[in-house]
Amino acid sequence: MVSRRRLAAIAWASGLQYFVAEVVTARGWKEPKFDWQYNFISDLASTTIGENEGRVINSPRHAVMNAGFGTLGVLTPLGAFLFAPHIPDKKWRNRCLRLATYHGIGALGVAIVPTEPGVSEMRRDIHFASAAAAISGGNLLMLHAAAAMVRRRPFAAAVTATMGLVATGASFYSLFGPVTKPGISERLSTWPVTIWTAGTGIVVLFEDIVLARALEGHGEEFSPELHPDT
Repeated sequence: MVSRRRLAAIAWASGLQYFVAEVVTARGWKEPKFDWQYNFISDLASTTIGENEGRVINSPRHAVMNAGFGTLGVLTPLGAFLFAPHIPDKKWRNRCLRLATYHGIGALGVAIVPTEPGVSEMRRDIHFASAAAAISGGNLLMLHAAAAMVRRRPFAAAVTATMGLVATGASFYSLFGPVTKPGISERLSTWPVTIWTAGTGIVVLFEDIVLARALEGHGEEFSPELHPDT
């Protein structure tokens, strides 16, 4: 039987699908060519062709990107829920769960209500509110997770905090700075949380596999309780 910890790791590691979705969708653009420096991620999800906020949008594979957003919106809170028992402090556990859920709802909102040529102002506002929830929820999740594990896993906490601070800084720069390449600053504010969750899932899977093989060599049975920390 697959342990809860292993299922959590699989859920988060599967978040790599999001980056695959971006690349596959971007490669589908023909005229004009997708520009990673200047085009926003949401441009990839546009279901219509035309001009949107000064950018010419033509994304034939928009369904792939929207599926990527939607799947991420499910995987992140699912993995957090499954990992929750490994956060001993109830206060930090509940905060991380709420932020992961907030991030997931935002990602789902971005998928369901894309911003695109001809969209109403109300739908555009819903999209931007969803994007803000996904970004802020993800960045705060990393900062809270770092605080939650600083005593048990200081190195992992330091890496997590650094990624959270970089993403948060990029978010503020995107909103208030002299942005010349919005595609880059947006990705610096949005990618870190998915890189972190996917990386965490991969590390946990690797730890479990190594430990299980070591125990098999000694004739013992693997138990996830032997590795309670995430």
